Amino acid sequence: MDAEANEQYFANFEGFDGLACAMSGVIFTQEAVKSFMKDEARNLFEGDAKPTPLAYINLYSDRIAWGDTGYESPINGNQIDFAVPLEIIEKGESLKLAMQVENSETKCVFTFKQ
Repeated sequence: MDAEANEQYFANFEGFDGLACAMSGVIFTQEAVKSFMKDEARNLFEGDAKPTPLAYINLYSDRIAWGDTGYESPINGNQIDFAVPLEIIEKGESLKLAMQVENSETKCVFTFKQ
């Protein structure tokens, strides 16, 4: 600590959970789904490339199909086996998928409409 300082503070990102949820929406892009399913690590924001949102997802009793990417993930109960743990929390007029923010009590909820 600087000798002239009375107190010292460190970054505390607990209040950034909402921002983390907004940024996490990138997992629902064609590029991210393809990258996850191929088990490739890549920078989705390299160059001038803009991530392309999934046009749609199809929900089946045992799996979810990620739009026109050609990839599917199995569903076990309400859990989707994906690159990040996703949980189905609501089905009906809208489909709500939840993702737990690491080291937080916050859940990000992503809504898809029919």
